[in-house]
Amino acid sequence: MARGLAVVGLDQDENPLLVRRFTQSRAVSFDVLIDDGAVAHIFGIGALPVSVFIDAKGIIRSVRYGQLTSSDMDASLARILH
Repeated sequence: MARGLAVVGLDQDENPLLVRRFTQSRAVSFDVLIDDGAVAHIFGIGALPVSVFIDAKGIIRSVRYGQLTSSDMDASLARILH
């Protein structure tokens, strides 16, 4: 966890074996968990893909719907890490 940052992927309602094969074939370097819908419900997520940025205190600092560009990611992380 560099600089206090943890990245977790969340896949919804897919076969765990297929998800594992996909992440291994792409050398994904972070954990990808399977959500049965409970996590999406907790965070009020109604559309995918979505990126939720949560600070070290557990406060949601940013929710971004759709695919992120690297500059979108950098801006969201800067608000949390600096």
